[in-house]
Amino acid sequence: MRKKSGLRMQGCIAVTLAFVSSPAVAQTLDPVLADDIVTAGTDVEKAGLVTLEQALSRAYQGNPTLQADREGLKILDEDVSTARAGGRPTLSAEAVFVRSEIDVEGSGSVLGARLSQPFFRGGRVRNTIRAAETNVLAGRESLKQSEIDVLLDVVENYSAVLRDEEIRDLNASMISSLEQVRDGETRRLELGARTRTDVAQSQARLSGVIASTTNADNRLAASRAAFLRLVGLPADRLAPLPALPPWLPMPRASVN
Repeated sequence: MRKKSGLRMQGCIAVTLAFVSSPAVAQTLDPVLADDIVTAGTDVEKAGLVTLEQALSRAYQGNPTLQADREGLKILDEDVSTARAGGRPTLSAEAVFVRSEIDVEGSGSVLGARLSQPFFRGGRVRNTIRAAETNVLAGRESLKQSEIDVLLDVVENYSAVLRDEEIRDLNASMISSLEQVRDGETRRLELGARTRTDVAQSQARLSGVIASTTNADNRLAASRAAFLRLVGLPADRLAPLPALPPWLPMPRASVN
């Protein structure tokens, strides 16, 4: 539970940083800090990287979950109009045209209109309107919560992709180093300075890192797939997370 709360806190900080990274908001901050934020964002955009701010904006506009919730809210809004229509007057019209050729040849027509206005329905219309309006308010709050959840999920998956990329690169570097160690142990074995056990141990360490690299690649692929599902953009070139500004208090570490 504490770990999940820590991730949510980091997500809130990241969302805040992405928000203040926009030039319009940065103008309200300290001039020196604002210049640093805008300059950093411009450099990232020139490099062709996807920033956290762009990912949040894209998810807010095109995430399928949010789009479905917004369409559901529109339906609830229409229910209010439908409920109000129950207490409004209704106008109906009818027309009848008759033609006879049996006894007397001739034709005739009848036109009519009827206007009705309900005066008393036992409070049913008023209660229906109140229920529809309450459903709209509940739908708006549900949409707000969905937006918060989706944006935090974007931040968490954005961070997960960067984390898994770092782990993959670190494992690749370790593989290169352990291959050199194994080759060195093999040469020393040929010279009689090492035993076969030493070579086997170096090979076992290398095999362990290779297995870890495979797991890291799988986690990276899963993180990228989750990011693509949330944002609709590939996670191949993500910009680093924005640095914490000096005016933002650091979250306290949880004490077990």
